[in-house]
Amino acid sequence: QDASTTLSAIGSAFRLRMLLHVSNNTSTPGVDTLKLQYASTTPGNCGPDFYSNSVFVDVATSTGEIRYNNNALPNDGDLVVSTSTDPAHGGHSVVNQTYEEANNFTTTSTISNGGDGKWDFSLIDFSAPAGTTYCFRVVKSDSTFITTSTESKIPEIKTFISNSAPTVSNVVLNGGNPITLIPNATTSISVVASTADPDGAGDISYATGTIYRSGVGAACSAQNLNCYQLASSNCSFSAGTSTVTCLANIWYFAQATDASSSYSGENWLAKITVTDSVGNAGSSSTVSGAELNTLLAFDVTSTTLNYGAVAAGANTGSINQTSTVKNVGNASSTLKLSGTALNFNSNIIATSSQHYATSSFTFGSGEQILSETPTAVSGFLLTSPTSTNAVSGLIYWGITIPTGNPTGTYSGINTFTAVFSP
Repeated sequence: QDASTTLSAIGSAFRLRMLLHVSNNTSTPGVDTLKLQYASTTPGNCGPDFYSNSVFVDVATSTGEIRYNNNALPNDGDLVVSTSTDPAHGGHSVVNQTYEEANNFTTTSTISNGGDGKWDFSLIDFSAPAGTTYCFRVVKSDSTFITTSTESKIPEIKTFISNSAPTVSNVVLNGGNPITLIPNATTSISVVASTADPDGAGDISYATGTIYRSGVGAACSAQNLNCYQLASSNCSFSAGTSTVTCLANIWYFAQATDASSSYSGENWLAKITVTDSVGNAGSSSTVSGAELNTLLAFDVTSTTLNYGAVAAGANTGSINQTSTVKNVGNASSTLKLSGTALNFNSNIIATSSQHYATSSFTFGSGEQILSETPTAVSGFLLTSPTSTNAVSGLIYWGITIPTGNPTGTYSGINTFTAVFSP
């Protein structure tokens, strides 16, 4: 009611139910002879001023872009039968009038002052241009107006416009290069595609995308391990709308597909979907994908190891210091440790004075001894993370101080090396 509608196909037949309000007098049968007219306009322009200030033509049965449509039933002039979707007007009483398949028509049942008469018009888009807006009005048969009210509602329809789906081609992920992730962070990568629309560049509305490991498919549910669904806010057009670029932030734990990974027979692909103004969509995927490289990376969250004050000739006994090691890559990893001697001026505490283990220990009870050569830590394994929740482990440390070393602050460097674990 009181809203524009678009016909569902070229050449559509349609029905228009219209109320005519009676004021000042009673409308008695046969007094006024009326006719229906139409005019083309721009969308949303069928307002009260259009009724009296535009060029309309009569709706005919055999000429014109919009014509009367002859149905088998009901017959022209039959009494209108009410339906649940009939128009209403401010709570006024409504008197059913007639079903019309041709001009002219008249009141057939008395409409009291302040009431409304309801007519039903059978119409058809006979030869109207696609996507054209039409307004309808009722005037007297001699073309004089029946109203000068600025409150009048003028019916409006738009003819169907045939619309073709846009096309997408040349989808390229990450410039065709392997994807290298950043430890403990996201990496921004792009998908670029060419787009076109047979109905013109202005018909393209928005684009969406998916970046995914090939084994899960483009219809995958969004998750940071292997499926990134990109909303329209992640995609932008350039060169008019002939190029679309979608961006995604890929997490450090996304699943690798290179030769050393668990998915060495797969790769990462991308799909771009472009949608036009009426909801038609076209899509395409990368022909050849991109490898996502294995990332070996540890974050040692406690960067300083402080043994405190330990006397010469003594050791830390059962008091251990700890280092927290977090897996910030996308592969299961073991750990190798190495280190340097500790120095204070020209005084040295040998590298082998530091001991370590994966659980607490009392110094000299079989724990591993630090070496300048990277050495695998027994029993240490960090599985690949599946989210930003930390996958981490502890290294416990102790030290012995040689007899005769002078008091001072000794310092050196311990090195943590991630080692791929298939």
